[in-house]
Amino acid sequence: MRCMSPVYAPPDALSTRPAVLLHAELDNAGVLLSLNEADVLARWERFCQRAQKPAQRHGAESVVRFSTAWQLRMDDTRSALSLAWALHTQMRLASHGLPPDQRLHLRVGLHTADGDTQWSPSGAAPLASLQVARLAGLAQADETLVSAPFRDRLTEELDATVQDLGDCLFKHESVPFRAYRVSPPTTLAPQDFTAPAVSADAAQPTLAVIPLRVRGNDD
Repeated sequence: MRCMSPVYAPPDALSTRPAVLLHAELDNAGVLLSLNEADVLARWERFCQRAQKPAQRHGAESVVRFSTAWQLRMDDTRSALSLAWALHTQMRLASHGLPPDQRLHLRVGLHTADGDTQWSPSGAAPLASLQVARLAGLAQADETLVSAPFRDRLTEELDATVQDLGDCLFKHESVPFRAYRVSPPTTLAPQDFTAPAVSADAAQPTLAVIPLRVRGNDD
């Protein structure tokens, strides 16, 4: 993750409250920057500006923003998951019509934090913030990975389709970290990302209705 003029959120009381962390970053950022740094940075800045509305709508607050990465915090697990889908969609729409080698792709990590999420101006980061960033770094283009604590808050097949990736070992850490790949639940109709039929800002949460069997007296 390349760090250029990071923008840190000001300290506040929320930074010590339990939260959900979302870390979004450009896939293959190093190669993209080496090919056309000015263009990539400008497109990332436009993406972040346009993502402000969906982030606010999902109750997300910025923790820190880098040249090609953005970390946010919020209170609700499902809101974080919904925001991850919205950010992926917005990035796809922003790259619509471009040649494949010029399209930008996100990779996203989601994790829970029980303590401090405030980065210091010197760049020192809380453990949870480092873990969610490393989790995002394990993802492939257009993927979202979540930690075990985050996964435990989900209802599988209702909130998301979940694939267990097993234990992962991060650099400089001796304790394995369980990772899961999540995708929109099969109860949602597949989205066509080939054409920007609707704006990402217009995306609304979907309510899945599950029919329940009514038990009679003779059951």
